[in-house]
Amino acid sequence: MKVLTKEWIKDFELGDLMRIVNSESVKKFPLVFLNGGNEDVGKDLNLFKTNLELTDKENEMGFILVSNWFDFLPQSQLSTKEENDPQTASNEAYFFSQYINTLRVISELPQDIFKGVKDKRLLVFGYANEEVKTAIKNYVGNKYEIACQKWEKSNYFSEIAGKSLTANKQFKKRFLCSKKISHLLQETRILNFSNKYGEIRIMNDNEETAILKGAKTITEEINPKHTYIRVYELYKNENGYEIHFLLERCDENLINKFYYATYSFKDMEYELPL
Repeated sequence: MKVLTKEWIKDFELGDLMRIVNSESVKKFPLVFLNGGNEDVGKDLNLFKTNLELTDKENEMGFILVSNWFDFLPQSQLSTKEENDPQTASNEAYFFSQYINTLRVISELPQDIFKGVKDKRLLVFGYANEEVKTAIKNYVGNKYEIACQKWEKSNYFSEIAGKSLTANKQFKKRFLCSKKISHLLQETRILNFSNKYGEIRIMNDNEETAILKGAKTITEEINPKHTYIRVYELYKNENGYEIHFLLERCDENLINKFYYATYSFKDMEYELPL
């Protein structure tokens, strides 16, 4: 069941490349060239000229239309005061984090494909010639789908392994029958984390807390506080339980980095926000 490998996350991230090359959104937006790149788009370049009293350079602008595949959050969901998620601290950070991390994934393409990409910035925004798009599709193949299947299988067996946890009994007692351990510990940001006296407390971004009783640290490559839980795996063994986390945190350049954390424990309890 173990999916928490660097190869798995690499295959999983290939989904972004497929979003790019398959993006045929009706909604388009103009990509304006103010820093080069015009020479790489050929007939798709639109030149907009005016006859205003400006210099020749200012009277001409080049642009292409690309699919609107980037995610955009409403301004109300962005806050410059948000310290726990620097990638959404501002409109600029939210845009740049998507740009830089897609560029990072593109940079991991095989060299025979990578060298055919004339301008990597264009590919980030969904523009590439058909030869490059076909090469990417052939390279990705079903890697992304297989990675998703492994993830879903891991989720299923993790839920089976944790059926006897006290947290699951608490869900039922509080009429939260549809709630699962994965709702607490997957694809969520850790707002607070403590590991003291054999008890680990993990508070998610809904301010719900998973409490690992009789806990011991096996591996901890980074302090989990303010990281994002990309995926977890739960195992039951003769000594109790073991939980594996793949944690994500962006560095000072907003590039996503991944870390492992593994803990053993005897039971898990659930605590609602006060």
